Amino acid sequence: MIIARHGIPHSVLAAALFTGIAASHAHANIVYSDLFTLGKPAGSQVGISSVGKSSGGQFAGQATLVNSTLRAYLWTAATPNGVDLTPTNFSNAVANGTTGTQQAGYGYGTATAGQSHALLWSGTAASVVDLHPSGFSVSTAFGAGGGQQVGQARTTTTSQYHAVLWTGTAASAVDLDPGGFTATEANATDGAQQVGDGYGAGGSPLPHALRWAGTAASAVDLNPTTFGGSIALGNGGGQQVGYGTLLNKTQSHALLWTGSAASAIDLNPSELSQSFAVDADGTYQVGYNSVSNGPNHAMLWSGSAISAFDLQSLLPATFTASRALDISGNTIYGVATDTAGNVHAIAWTVPEPVSLAGLAVIGMALGRRRR
Repeated sequence: MIIARHGIPHSVLAAALFTGIAASHAHANIVYSDLFTLGKPAGSQVGISSVGKSSGGQFAGQATLVNSTLRAYLWTAATPNGVDLTPTNFSNAVANGTTGTQQAGYGYGTATAGQSHALLWSGTAASVVDLHPSGFSVSTAFGAGGGQQVGQARTTTTSQYHAVLWTGTAASAVDLDPGGFTATEANATDGAQQVGDGYGAGGSPLPHALRWAGTAASAVDLNPTTFGGSIALGNGGGQQVGYGTLLNKTQSHALLWTGSAASAIDLNPSELSQSFAVDADGTYQVGYNSVSNGPNHAMLWSGSAISAFDLQSLLPATFTASRALDISGNTIYGVATDTAGNVHAIAWTVPEPVSLAGLAVIGMALGRRRR
């Protein structure tokens, strides 16, 4: 099973960032590339589950076959039709993310008595490592980075899900659950810190974003007081990102942290009903938005709501939706869907940070001029 994974600026200033004039300046600084189309295996429907740190431009996900079995797949420019990562002794498998050299996910079948096992690959089905730790009945790896893998596993004693950290083997598993939660999960790691969420804190039905530094005792609750719940999805460069749900609201807002609940910054501009941040590098944050339940648009931030930029605006009109999933150096990797339903691997090249800040200034000046 797959377990789910302030201060907003004046509307006039934020709106200026999304005008066609502001977008034309972005075209001069941010360049996109259509890397390749993710090939659809014969007799299947392809769905991208998630993409982790991917400096090599790899994309990991799954293909659902006509008999409803799941196959873990890895797509690259060299293998655009995909590499089936599903081990021979597993009937179903899913790849949840990739670092560019390693892929993390899970599989199940007769070899595991139908229970999911966290898996680690290095580009081929034959390279698989079963990460399933002893003392747990099921396990799943959600992400990888810096030689680490993270996910969750269900205990055999309490049947609760605990966040787990691995360093390449089942024996290396570290239980990150700090107690005080009914369930915890780790979604991403940069090799030094891990991020995820926990349910049941203080009796709340909503999750709280969590940060760890390799041990259960190091857990920090990142949930801001102005948000009913939150989930951390990615981290890098001393930053953590994800999303939260405002008190008494249903919409989700992209959030940025630098290690504590008090450091939380709401990245959602006033024009957007929802947004989600999935990766950060210490300067930029990337993710996607949703306007009135419409198609997702890839998004870029540089630390504030007013810095939000719609990366979808740089793509041709033949693309109907997009998501930014990873930032490595000055390259953002993501996926975009065209009008025919094909999934494309997309890379956006980002200039120096001052350029994006300059874009915000241009947007502000335009807003004042129109007033």
